[in-house]
Amino acid sequence: MLLFKLFAVVVVASVHVSAGPVRNTTANGDYFYSILKELEALPKPPGYIPYIDHEDANLSIPEIIVKYGYPVEVHSITTADGYVLEAHRIPYGKQCGPAEGKRVIWLQHGLLGDSSNWIIAGPDKAFGYVLADQCYDVWMGNFRGNTYSRRHLFLDPNVNQKEFWDHSWNEIGLNDVPANIDYALSVTGAESLYYVGHSMGTTTMWVLLSEKPEYNAKIKLMNAFAPVSYTEHMITPLRLLAPFENQIEASCSEG
Repeated sequence: MLLFKLFAVVVVASVHVSAGPVRNTTANGDYFYSILKELEALPKPPGYIPYIDHEDANLSIPEIIVKYGYPVEVHSITTADGYVLEAHRIPYGKQCGPAEGKRVIWLQHGLLGDSSNWIIAGPDKAFGYVLADQCYDVWMGNFRGNTYSRRHLFLDPNVNQKEFWDHSWNEIGLNDVPANIDYALSVTGAESLYYVGHSMGTTTMWVLLSEKPEYNAKIKLMNAFAPVSYTEHMITPLRLLAPFENQIEASCSEG
């Protein structure tokens, strides 16, 4: 529900940017739904299948990976501040089988993402599968709070909402990223790994490498997809969320 509400606000903000002046209807839930209905009514390309009707729609990420013939492992990683993260590993590919000493690579999603971002396009296209077939040991992380990482040693995200959600990309960079790196290196026995981050997956790495510079030695190469280090000059519709911070927080606290 939280992600849906945020998505609805972003959709409305996007429409405002393209359509003209902001109307005083941002807090109106009915307006959100009307916008979504308009989007659903737009013409679809040939062969379009609504996501909800796709055969993979109700499968978990590990189930999708297995379905397409790749091995998968599910790992639980505990951060220094008690969050329990779920990582998905493809230890080898269909074109490059099991072997010792594979190159270890960590793929980290961006804002509102999860590890499905690296496999959703399917075999021969998705980055996770391609890397596995190129003989990489592929690890795909899930930051705290997403569908696969809504656990904590002491906090319940539904009961202890204020405490569980009291973090930002800074805490993620200081806790989630080093926990993931150390865990993958411990399991594989490697001394260092390759890192690919998308959007917030790059921001959190900048935090780690600046605040804990000893981790530079554990990264062979960082690849930054759509990197974000400063947001002062951002021009995307997300900037329109800032004036509605209080309304968004109140809305997300309901029920």
